[in-house]
Amino acid sequence: MSFGNRQFILNKLSNKDDYFISYIVLDKTKIKNQKLFEDKNILFNYLCSFLFKKTIKNCPEDINLYFDNRTVKIRSGNSLRDYLKIKSYTEWNFNKELNLYYLDSKSSYCIQMVDIISNTIYRKYNNEKDHFYNKIKINESIKFPQNTFNLD
Repeated sequence: MSFGNRQFILNKLSNKDDYFISYIVLDKTKIKNQKLFEDKNILFNYLCSFLFKKTIKNCPEDINLYFDNRTVKIRSGNSLRDYLKIKSYTEWNFNKELNLYYLDSKSSYCIQMVDIISNTIYRKYNNEKDHFYNKIKINESIKFPQNTFNLD
């Protein structure tokens, strides 16, 4: 996406207040247990639980979560769904419906917007470019592992 298009979209988004952005960022160099990297889905599911815990615990109604279908490998598509449901119903006392959907970003404007935001966050941490990052309203930023994130 061109600089101008990205700026236009993020400027429009920054003027809205009907959304919130939460994200988790991982410092891979600080993960001591390399078993977590053998199957990316295990680590992804684990990190997602940190990201969604507060939302799921505090929601009094059914929840629908939408993911880019490229996020999770086909063979484990149900893995995240199952993992979050188990955590929700057994540890977070959630007693409503929890539905996870995987969408193709080519046909979902919401997923396309998430891609833009994700790339903006990625650029902040990997390229130290925070011009666009400063335009978005961040509700929650989780750095993992919390005690050693980005310490060198």
